[in-house]
Amino acid sequence: MHFDRVLGSTKVLSNGLQDVFQEYEVKEKLLATVTGNASSMVKAVKDLRLKHIPCFAHTLNLAVTDPIKATASLESTREQASEIVNQAVCSNKANDLFQDFHKNLGRKHPKKLIKDVKALWNSTYDILQRPFLP
Repeated sequence: MHFDRVLGSTKVLSNGLQDVFQEYEVKEKLLATVTGNASSMVKAVKDLRLKHIPCFAHTLNLAVTDPIKATASLESTREQASEIVNQAVCSNKANDLFQDFHKNLGRKHPKKLIKDVKALWNSTYDILQRPFLP
């Protein structure tokens, strides 16, 4: 939508949401609004007198990644795995070596490496488990 123009304070966010709701003529039809858990978004929605529902995917992402960040050894492992994957994904030779390694393990269809995306909890899971599981 038009959220690139509404970044900033709660008032700016509320105004931006209001503009979008009016543009699409949906304000009167809304029962609730789903957003991430940022306090500015929650307040912006509540300022519009709408029910706020936290985004389940965002909440799940926080539930998975916050404990990893709070545990130094897990965060260090995640950072190292992420760096290795980032280098391997950008290198044809490294990617070929990864594929050959998995073929030598007897995998008929080796999976590709996946980059860690901070907003997607499952990418953190994938980056840590994918190289090692059949």
